[in-house]
Amino acid sequence: FLGMFASKGEGPGEFQWIEHLVILPGDTIVVGTWRKQAWFASSGSLEREALTDVEKFRGLGRWGECETHLLPDLSMISCQQDSTVPFTETNRPSRLVSQGMSSPGPGLLRQLRRQHRIPISMDTTYPLGIDIGIEQQMIDLGGEMHTSVIHPFHARSALAAGGTPMRIVSATNPHWEIEVRSATGELLQIIRRDGGRRAPTAAERAAADSALRRPDGYVSERDPVLRDRVLAAVITPDSLPGHSTVHVTPRGEILSRHFSLWESPAPSLFDVFDAEGRWLGTLRLPPRFRLIEVGDDYLLGLQFDDDDVATLQVFGLER
Repeated sequence: FLGMFASKGEGPGEFQWIEHLVILPGDTIVVGTWRKQAWFASSGSLEREALTDVEKFRGLGRWGECETHLLPDLSMISCQQDSTVPFTETNRPSRLVSQGMSSPGPGLLRQLRRQHRIPISMDTTYPLGIDIGIEQQMIDLGGEMHTSVIHPFHARSALAAGGTPMRIVSATNPHWEIEVRSATGELLQIIRRDGGRRAPTAAERAAADSALRRPDGYVSERDPVLRDRVLAAVITPDSLPGHSTVHVTPRGEILSRHFSLWESPAPSLFDVFDAEGRWLGTLRLPPRFRLIEVGDDYLLGLQFDDDDVATLQVFGLER
């Protein structure tokens, strides 16, 4: 352990939470949220910080909820409403139901929004692929009352960037497809894999059912009767998402992690593709391993034990 920086607070170099961490050449470390970013030297000393011009950001479009990303060039990814994306049975808008409350109604829900890259100058945006939001099942509780459940097999979109020149890689999910785009949003390549999704095993179904029934699990209802009604209405997806996470190496290779339950004792599997999209093989890493960074000759990540205690691990990488 060498030191600590970016502590919790409201002052210079302090945050209530951190969404992003980017390491720049020379070991400068940038951390922050979409509202605030801070630059630290490798010693941990604060070099400078910047606040997002919120009004300028809002003037660039109709922004919607999605996961934000800070890319290696310190541009940002966020999502906008897109009128060219049609509404469907799963991509449906919320509607006013009663007493000022709104709901998209019962059924599987994927609210699609267009990802946009916003450069540091904030003078324009570059439209990218589609983000599915938080895949969830809306359940009718009677009348105008609905609740949402995120099943352990539900997916979120995955995104990463890297290489020279920088390429942006996104996996929309739940199907198996990777889109590769330039920094200005040009679609360079689509990588698809037949049979990339698979049906959950009996053990995975049992583990998911157990997770749904935990008091601190996926179902928020605390009333036992209401909780049983919700659990009885939850539909288990018939296949697992195509991707868990994606990563891009400095050389432009792509790593896509196979989907698995976090509690699973199975190895963490990563499909590896070269910069042209050719499949090279599958990396097998320990269970409950979270990949953080891929270098020229190493893999860096966090290994979690059964108590969710993390250990930093580095693996040598032979090409």
